[in-house]
Amino acid sequence: MGMGPNGMLLMFALPLLLMFFMSRSQSKKQKDLESGLKVGDKVLTRMGIVGKLTEVGDTRVKLEIAPGVNVQFLKTAIEGLDTGDPKNAPKKDDKDAKKDDAKDSKDDKKDAKKDDKKDVEDAKKDSKKDDKSK
Repeated sequence: MGMGPNGMLLMFALPLLLMFFMSRSQSKKQKDLESGLKVGDKVLTRMGIVGKLTEVGDTRVKLEIAPGVNVQFLKTAIEGLDTGDPKNAPKKDDKDAKKDDAKDSKDDKKDAKKDDKKDVEDAKKDSKKDDKSK
């Protein structure tokens, strides 16, 4: 007693409908981004290039990637607005960031002490070897 034809149809149609609606949502977001672009915006391309928009046309934009270096891109190649360097922008609130920094500092000190102890032990071993060889 397996599934009837309606059950089989539903099993294949549901994932297809889900993919269709997800792609429509992404397409709408991209169109909204493209329509909101203006000269002076700092943007990120799909290739990872960051630059400032110098011209915005119907389907293409000019992006200044270095002083005096302008490159033309399709609007669809723009991934989004550049919000800055993610390495420098803390994602946590300041209190948590300070706690993490303090913890990292303590860990660094512990590692340094371990390295110092190892260096002292290595030096003792070397001096014993020198004494034996004389």
